[in-house]
Formats: sequence, C-alpha cells, structure tokens
Amino acid sequence: MKYKKIYMVASYQYQSGGTESSHQLVGWLNDRGNDAYIYYYDLKETKDIPIKYQRYSIKISTKIEDKDCNLMIVPETLTNILYQYKTIQKGIWWLSLNYYLYQIPNIHSELVREKYELPVWSEKFIKVLFRKSNEKIFEFGEEKNAFLHFYNCEYVKMYLEKNGVSINNMFYLCGPIRDEYYERGAAVDINNKEDIILYNPNKGLHFTKKILKYANNINTKYKFIPLINMNSEKIVSIMEKSKLYIDFGDFPGPEPSPVK
Repeated sequence: MKYKKIYMVASYQYQSGGTESSHQLVGWLNDRGNDAYIYYYDLKETKDIPIKYQRYSIKISTKIEDKDCNLMIVPETLTNILYQYKTIQKGIWWLSLNYYLYQIPNIHSELVREKYELPVWSEKFIKVLFRKSNEKIFEFGEEKNAFLHFYNCEYVKMYLEKNGVSINNMFYLCGPIRDEYYERGAAVDINNKEDIILYNPNKGLHFTKKILKYANNINTKYKFIPLINMNSEKIVSIMEKSKLYIDFGDFPGPEPSPVK
C-alpha cells in the first residue's frame, strides 16, 4: 500500500546516528516520489533543518494528520507518541532494542546491573532510581500486529518473533553509512596506517576502560584516541590513518540485508 503521507518522528534537539537515519529515510522516500516528512516532537514550530541533515531531501511537518491513509513511524524510544493518535497507520523503527528495554523497570535494572557488573541486590535500588514514567509505551499485547515493525539487525528480529509479531508485519530497514566514509576509505593506502585505535567515549565506556587499563599495563605501542568534539571531516580524516575502531554501545551495529 502506498501511503498518502508518511511522517517520521524525530528529535530536533538531540542529534545521533538514529536521528540521522530518520532523516535519511525521509530523504530516501521523497527522492522516490513519496510525500514524506520529519516531525520534530521536541520543537514542533521550527522550519529549520539541522545543518548536519540538510544534504537530504527533507520536508518538515508541524502536525501529523491522523488519517488511515497516512503512516507515522516512531523510533523505539518514542513509542508513547503512538498513543496520541487513533486512526493513522503506526510503525515502530527498532533502531536500538536495548534503548526500548531500558524503559521497562525490571529489565532496565537487570541490564544496568549486568552492564556495570554490580551485585544482584543492587537491582532493587536501580528500580527505585529509574521508575517507569506515566507515559504509555508499546507493549506486546493483542494489538502488536496492528503495528508495522521495522528492524535493522537479527537481534531485533529474533526479539520481535519471540514476542509474537507476525513475519508479515516485520520489514528489514537499516540506515546507510555516510557516503564519504566509503569514498575516502576506498582511496586509503593501508601501508600508511598508524598504530592508532579509535573508540567511542559515550558508549560502552565501562568495558572500553578495561581495554585501556590492560593496554597501559602491557605498555602497548597503540595509541588510543576518543572520537569526541570532532565534526564529520575530522572523524573521516583520523579514521584514514587508524587501524581499528571499537564501540561497545547498546546497538550491536547494522547488518547486511538478508540474502533472498
């Protein structure tokens, strides 16, 4: 079915890989003749697109028309917005399953305890600190197959199947890596690589610190550099001369489209 209008709900204030994927999707849809819009839930009156995403064919909508001929897609962290509309076809893009799970108190406390290697008894205190908000989030009840589910890796697909989502309601959808990474990467001479390992200081740092400590103890020749306070050009430039990038965040990373 071709929808009359497609709305992708995203954040204006918070820019991340998932937010960029949302803009890429809208641009991709518009480039192929669809009528697609970004809806900024946290800045509804803006007509400006963040500079980072202006390369895409983006249209902004300040409201969502609640009609059955339209489609609204939200990321897994914003499923509460689904319940503000009654008629429109609704979809969830599971960009990072764990971010959804963090919204469920029991699972949140277990994940945090395991992530930071805390004792079992700490889960009770974590539950108190991170109480569930009053906003309704998506639950895998009887209406689960009234929604469209978009997954980007096998980890998410298996979770959806385990929770009873029909294969007919699941669709593979994974945002691309920026073209400049491929273009510049193809021209790199690996003989000019330096003993540099890059890491993301905002994701999985608790585990990365173990590697840094071990590397320091063995006096390794490798230099560890965090990717922080860098624009895209700087990141591409330093990746050209680095040998490895590590990231132990909650999103396991995109996978190639399944072979059909």
